[in-house]
Amino acid sequence: MAPIKRMTILSFVSLYLLMATACQAQLYKDSISMSLLGEPSVVINYGNHYIDEGVVVLDDGKDVSEEVIVTDDVDFDMLGTYHISYVYHDHTIEREIIIKDTDPPEIVLNGSAEIFIPLDETYADPACNCVDNLDGDITDHITTTSDLDVSKQGDYTVIY
Repeated sequence: MAPIKRMTILSFVSLYLLMATACQAQLYKDSISMSLLGEPSVVINYGNHYIDEGVVVLDDGKDVSEEVIVTDDVDFDMLGTYHISYVYHDHTIEREIIIKDTDPPEIVLNGSAEIFIPLDETYADPACNCVDNLDGDITDHITTTSDLDVSKQGDYTVIY
C-alpha cells in the first residue's frame, strides 16, 4: 500500500506545481494594464492637427509607457476615420481619429454691410468672396437673392 500513497502524493505535488505555473502565467499576463490618455475617439476638423495624448502602460506596477510601439494611419489631409495603435508585447489598445469638415465656408462681403442708394439709382452689387477650409475658393458657387426695388424707398436685404 505504501507505493500507492507515494504515487498519490507525487500526483498531487505534480498537479499543484502545474496549477501554480498556470497561475503565475495568468498573473503575469494580467499584470499588464494599458490606458489611453484622453478620449478613445477624437473628431478633428479638417485642416487642424492633433497632438496625441498617448497611453499609460503598467507592467507589474512599473510604468513602461516609453516601451510602447505607436503606429497610425492618420492622413490629416483626407476626410475619414483612422486609428492610432499602441502595442506593448502582446497587448494592444487603439484610439479612433475622425477627420471631418466641421467648419462652414466663410463669406466675406466686398464693401460695407449697409449701402445707401438714392431712389431710382442703379445698384451695383459689390458681391462677396467665399472660402472653405476643404474646398478653397468657392465664390463661383454663391447664389444671391434679393427683394431690392430701387424705385421704392425702403430697407432691403441681399442674401448670399
